Amino acid sequence: INDGFFAGHDNITHLDMSNCSIRGIVPDHFFKFPKLEVLDLSRNLLEGDLPGPAIASTNDTTTKLQYLSLHSNNITGPIPQGISKLKSLKHLDLSVNKMIGSINEELGELKGLEYLFLGNNDFSAGKFPAWLQNLTNLEELSLKNNNLSGEIPEWIGELTRLVLLDLGENFLNGTLPDSMGDLTKLWILILNSNNLRGSIPSSFRQLEYLETLLIDDNSFKGNTAPVCEGRGMDRITHFVSDCASNSSTSATAASGSIGGWEDPVLAEIECECCTLCCLDEDITCNDDEWIAHHEGHWQSGYERVYWDFEENGIVSEVTDAYDTLAQAWGLP
Repeated sequence: INDGFFAGHDNITHLDMSNCSIRGIVPDHFFKFPKLEVLDLSRNLLEGDLPGPAIASTNDTTTKLQYLSLHSNNITGPIPQGISKLKSLKHLDLSVNKMIGSINEELGELKGLEYLFLGNNDFSAGKFPAWLQNLTNLEELSLKNNNLSGEIPEWIGELTRLVLLDLGENFLNGTLPDSMGDLTKLWILILNSNNLRGSIPSSFRQLEYLETLLIDDNSFKGNTAPVCEGRGMDRITHFVSDCASNSSTSATAASGSIGGWEDPVLAEIECECCTLCCLDEDITCNDDEWIAHHEGHWQSGYERVYWDFEENGIVSEVTDAYDTLAQAWGLP
């Protein structure tokens, strides 16, 4: 792709060149197509910075872009200034690139965003972004491996439309806020590989739709009763915590692969409904990336139909996931 690629096609509404082994840069004129609603250039070999001046020059009359997916490329540079001009955006995926700098707070002005994936970039160290509090329409949020520190804020419970929340592989600390129990539509909650501590809030009893919960490689104590009790046969499909000890069968088997431990190691947390128990000392336990399936979201009218974690499979069958979510959302 170069600056002249596909230039002059002002009537185009959908441009999908995902997974086409394309090299080059993202042309600035792609952001000047007045009717373009979908731009999907994911899973390619694109590099260089995003065209900041072209993005900043857009307005409500020059762009209708709702879906921008650039994940899994080699794009560098910061999230450009002026990104807030893309007012129609519902879906923004910049994950799995080499972007740098601070996470641009202008994203907080995109109040129509429903899907925001920024994980696995090279952003500068920073606190949990305060501007996220403005994005109350978010349904899916991934800040995986974004060099974030500090505590998860109490206002996270205001994002009540969230169905997926991925904060894994950061440096977040402190305890989980009680307000997380207000996220009653949550289906996927990923918190593993942080520095979180304390107990599981009793408010987690309200998270009845949870199917994937990852809290391993933290320092939680106590038990997981707020998650496990009262679920009956509604077993969580993927629930991973630090509930192993080196006397347990699974931990003993795992120790053989990393040389074993001389001193006894007790479970950090008790869990009766976990599908996998880990020890912090076992770096091979739950070492999958847990990157949510990105493709095809726009093909379903910007609505998630199911989640497919590439290394761990589909969380729910498509029809079951849709029916349950429809019930949660009060849809026909």
